[in-house]
Amino acid sequence: MQNGYRHIDTAQYYGNETIIGKAIKDSGVPRNEIFITSKIWNANHKYDAALQEVDNILQRLDIDYLDLCLIHWPTVDRNECFRALETAYKAKKIRAIGVSNFEVSHLQELMTISEVKPMVNQIELHPGLNNTAVV
Repeated sequence: MQNGYRHIDTAQYYGNETIIGKAIKDSGVPRNEIFITSKIWNANHKYDAALQEVDNILQRLDIDYLDLCLIHWPTVDRNECFRALETAYKAKKIRAIGVSNFEVSHLQELMTISEVKPMVNQIELHPGLNNTAVV
């Protein structure tokens, strides 16, 4: 963080949340100057499991809130997971909610059922994958 990094993208699946939390504490950089993103992994997409996973993420990172929390992949239970993210957002555990790797059809469906619209769709995008329909 002394090199200027201020956006940390982490996830349970990456297995790096605990070490990232320690690095943030050790850096001396004030929490409000760091933007932290994490993701809910596929096995935790049921409502109660997703709510618990938000708390687990906060505990592993040793922080009071996430700047952004995403559904990592659009599983069958994606809408249930998004409802849990909405609940955590309303409880101010998360400042922004969104999705990752969602296709147009997933986004269209989510827009019709969500109270809080997804603020981000993090996608893979590079010369080998232009992802035109989603973009």
